[in-house]
Amino acid sequence: MSSKRIIELDVARAFAMLYIVGFWHLKDYLFPNIKEILTFKGSSDITNIMLGSFMFISGILLSKYKFENAKAIVTFLKKRIKRFYLLYCIATLLFYISGIIPNVKLFLTTIFGVSTYILPQPYTLWFLSMLSSFYVITPLVGYLSQKIKVDCILIYILIYLTLFFLNGEFIKIDTRFFYCFPAYFIGLKLKTEIIKDINIRYLLLALPLYAILLYMRYKGYHVHYTDVLCGVFLFLVICKYLSGVFGKNILTAINLLSYASMCMYLFHRLIYGFIRDHFTEYFSLYIAILVLFVVFLISYFIQKVYDQLRYVL
Repeated sequence: MSSKRIIELDVARAFAMLYIVGFWHLKDYLFPNIKEILTFKGSSDITNIMLGSFMFISGILLSKYKFENAKAIVTFLKKRIKRFYLLYCIATLLFYISGIIPNVKLFLTTIFGVSTYILPQPYTLWFLSMLSSFYVITPLVGYLSQKIKVDCILIYILIYLTLFFLNGEFIKIDTRFFYCFPAYFIGLKLKTEIIKDINIRYLLLALPLYAILLYMRYKGYHVHYTDVLCGVFLFLVICKYLSGVFGKNILTAINLLSYASMCMYLFHRLIYGFIRDHFTEYFSLYIAILVLFVVFLISYFIQKVYDQLRYVL
């Protein structure tokens, strides 16, 4: 694992992954009565915030890159292929073989990262399909902004607004794009150092603002996902605070969980499905905790072996 990891982002990534993998998706495999108890109003709002947080983290970790020429673009894309895309292709192929991705068309749109714009989306992998398309857009926008001397955020806003107004009329886009994309490019415009400047006093701003936006949305007003973006900021503030109060052992566990998080997301559906098909139709809470731990162990091992292999490629 890299010694340059940012603990505040590790805390956010670990908690977001535990929520998505260990609650939001895992509850689908629990006994129906347990699932009903754990399904509460607002859980989908939390899910959107966790996914938006992943996008923000992905963006801010790439904010250091500059795209001054074609060589810089190629270098960036090669790193994304080594770090992310090869594992993503393996997971996509396994989803297809296992039947989770049911046909060749969906397999192709998923593996080429265009399923966000050519629906339908695949289960679970939709998020990484969308993210891979952002990875392609990022260096192109960065290079274009330098060539035409325009801030890249203006180009991102133009892309967003164009797709927003075209959606439903001429094309059909996954609506989750409209909170994931701004979360990503906001992170892309910031520097990782800004995370160090966040303090608990920001709760005084974020908490009431999020409450107001959430209330407006439930009352039927169109807030256009600003509540999700505000929720992402609120979540990051809380994680920054927790990173300062957790003990060494907890932070070590969080670091390990964060390290395995990408593989946990990629492969957890396959592991859950295999255990359900071969051992038990439904999970009790005890079995679910054990299965989640197994997912972590397998994912950590895959990531560790893969890192050793990719450094020699």
